[in-house]
Amino acid sequence: MPPGAPVAGYNRGVQTAKYWLRLDGGAVKCLLCPRDCTIPEGGFGVCGVRHNIDGELRTVIYGRAAAIAVDPIEKSPCTIFIPARPLLALAL
Repeated sequence: MPPGAPVAGYNRGVQTAKYWLRLDGGAVKCLLCPRDCTIPEGGFGVCGVRHNIDGELRTVIYGRAAAIAVDPIEKSPCTIFIPARPLLALAL
């Protein structure tokens, strides 16, 4: 999602992020994962969910699912299940 793109409901999930440092020139450094992204103003981190807005790092998926997948039930940590059935996995 490029900066300034008209997206309906875009600001709904935008919150100030945790684990970042402000750098010179409006850039920020994200410290959430080992990639240590340096994000210029208006840019996104490698993950695509951290956005530098006006020199402040924001997360754009707050309160939304980060990933949704259908996995085989055998891959999950469930103890009681029906073998060979799909499982809906959500990452929040």
